[in-house]
Amino acid sequence: NVTGEAYRMQLDKTIKANLMVDAATATSASGGKMSPKQVRNKNKHQDIASHFILRAAYCRTEDLRRWFLTQECSLFQHRLEKASKSSGALQSFLHRAGLKFDRVSDTEKDRLRQQLLSVPGGPGGEAVSP
Repeated sequence: NVTGEAYRMQLDKTIKANLMVDAATATSASGGKMSPKQVRNKNKHQDIASHFILRAAYCRTEDLRRWFLTQECSLFQHRLEKASKSSGALQSFLHRAGLKFDRVSDTEKDRLRQQLLSVPGGPGGEAVSP
């Protein structure tokens, strides 16, 4: 099993290889080069389509459904971490989605760390049964 930074690097590599349109070589239906917006839209469409195809394939049994959900959560967490490190990407997304959140200071996070980690289903909390 790959974990930590090696896992994140492997996940990025897999996403680029399988889900991302290469902006340098992407062509539109008319044969011209795709604009950055067209590339983003095509990537988004491929991501959504692959999600629903895999969802249909992996929801035949409860075990497959749980495995798929775990993978989707891991991918979401990875993308959220990347967006939060990117300058303004997360704030831009929250603004476009109409979501308003106040940033939590490091001091406040440290003060609440034990309580947050002990939430059922969290990293330090008890497991949650279905």
